[in-house]
Amino acid sequence: MIFQSSSLTFGQAKKLIAEAAGKQQTPEFLDRAGRAIQNAIRRWNQQNWKWTVQQTTFAVTAGTSQYLVPPEFRDVYTLRLEGATLDRTLVQRPRRDFDRRTWRQINAFTVAYDILWVMPQGKLELLPTPNAACTANLRYYARMSLPSNAVLVISDVANWAAATDLYNTGTGTTATLFNLTVPSTAGLHVGNEWKCSNAFQAVDGITPFSLPLVGSINAIVDSTTVRVTVDAQSRVLIGAASGAIGGTLVVGGDDAFMDIPDTYLDAIMDLATAKFLRAIGSSPERVNAYQFTADQELANAMGAENDPEDMDYGFEPPTAQPNYPIFPGQTII
Repeated sequence: MIFQSSSLTFGQAKKLIAEAAGKQQTPEFLDRAGRAIQNAIRRWNQQNWKWTVQQTTFAVTAGTSQYLVPPEFRDVYTLRLEGATLDRTLVQRPRRDFDRRTWRQINAFTVAYDILWVMPQGKLELLPTPNAACTANLRYYARMSLPSNAVLVISDVANWAAATDLYNTGTGTTATLFNLTVPSTAGLHVGNEWKCSNAFQAVDGITPFSLPLVGSINAIVDSTTVRVTVDAQSRVLIGAASGAIGGTLVVGGDDAFMDIPDTYLDAIMDLATAKFLRAIGSSPERVNAYQFTADQELANAMGAENDPEDMDYGFEPPTAQPNYPIFPGQTII
């Protein structure tokens, strides 16, 4: 099944919930509707969904066992090591089990991984520690981005500072990630898109950029520091200007599309409406009507996830693996 992205914006969604509750579209009720939508998406983000699976690669270094996961990471779908002595898919193994069963822990042929929930981003730990360099191919369940609407003045004009982590290949003004100091990171979420139209070029400190700088939020570092990623065009502009100074960060907004597949849009909106009605003290009958529908739709979505994919019926022998899968009813010679 192919899922289509929703064409509903955050602003439209808030108005629909306020209308369903029979409330006027005042700023107060629209803000409450927005928080209800965020809470509904958080509930759905507690599950692994196949339609959120994304892919990335990162370099594995001999002697290094821990690696950062992508910012929107929720769980591993598959993890393969490639380009080493033997390409292979790793299995998940809890670190506690590995420690109990492996007395002599040295750098060796990696066969497993564990997930370390280290805040704020999390890490993958390869077991045992790799003894050779290779490339990791990670497919992972991602979280849906929570919608946001914020306007933040970058308070430290010198703080378009290049940040580095596993997924940042640039340095200095060619970096893909930057740390920005803002009044508060409250209400911001990983994956939110942002735009900055009034930053100045660092070469003179007074010339604005010819085009807006755009990107998405990579991580919430602390209460006043946000890490942002910039797109390719913005990276070229920043590099040519020897950096960026100041500006106002417009994050998300009512015209931003919801990060929800169209197939499940009604389910999440019904749940958000139930949460909104409960928050404003609506009658239990109205709340329960939307809650019942939302629960049924979530159960149906979870049931669809449990339907095995066609290839899930295939398997490979544990040794002498052929270059093709073996299917039920096929004779193994």
